[in-house]
Amino acid sequence: MLSPSRLSSRPRGTAPAWTLLVPVAPEVAALRIARSINLPKRRLFGLLKTQREFVGVVEGLEFEIWERQARAVHAVGRVRGVRNGSRIEASFAMPTRTRVMIGAFFVLFVPATTAIAASRSQGFGLDSLIVLATGTLAVVALFALSAVRQRRDLSAFIAQVFAAASE
Repeated sequence: MLSPSRLSSRPRGTAPAWTLLVPVAPEVAALRIARSINLPKRRLFGLLKTQREFVGVVEGLEFEIWERQARAVHAVGRVRGVRNGSRIEASFAMPTRTRVMIGAFFVLFVPATTAIAASRSQGFGLDSLIVLATGTLAVVALFALSAVRQRRDLSAFIAQVFAAASE
């Protein structure tokens, strides 16, 4: 059983990052989310992932969803009853474990690249510093782009769950 890491972690008074109005009761909306996640893995030849797989937890009207094997960004949200339907609210967050792992990566990355740059025959100079900074910025950009993609995929998944209900 998956356990929620921080359902309802969004501070009070802050607006959700993503919302969707659907013409179904809140309990039905939460049930749709629950039925759309944690599905059996679909693999080509038992090895290759053929489509994005989403897993998570739904407790009452609150949920947390993330993509299997891409767990850096989680959609944490709730379903609220509104006149003539429900409002799906979600915020995107990185779990503490992910933050710690990214921090540890950079704590190891910077000294390792510095040592490699300093081991050159010319020693550590301005050109080494530029290469170090460029490499660090490239890695940061890759992490940021991956987070943006994961947020986009999570938003699209939730919208897809309710696409037929919204029409």
